[in-house]
Amino acid sequence: MIKLLPQCAADGSVKKEGWRAATPQCAADGSVKKEGWLAKNKAKKRKRPWSPFKGVEWNSVMKKWGVYIYKDGEMVHLGYFDDEKESALKYDKEATPLGKPLNFPPPKE
Repeated sequence: MIKLLPQCAADGSVKKEGWRAATPQCAADGSVKKEGWLAKNKAKKRKRPWSPFKGVEWNSVMKKWGVYIYKDGEMVHLGYFDDEKESALKYDKEATPLGKPLNFPPPKE
């Protein structure tokens, strides 16, 4: 099911075709004011930890950092680690021979 976001009409009213929510308001420039549920959805924070490292994500069941990499179009699981940095290093070890971007690139000399 596709949810349609509200749009402002030329007269300043809000078109609500296929959209069920609290009535938003139109701003002077014709955009919808980000009040109510729309602003709340934008302001939501992630409930789980996330990693800035490539190939590393938090597994809430295991309560550990999981490491994944794509090889030949398939996702390969590399293991679970307690430390996020250790996970990123494991990804780098597998990514180096594949020529993928690294989390900790070697220093240029």
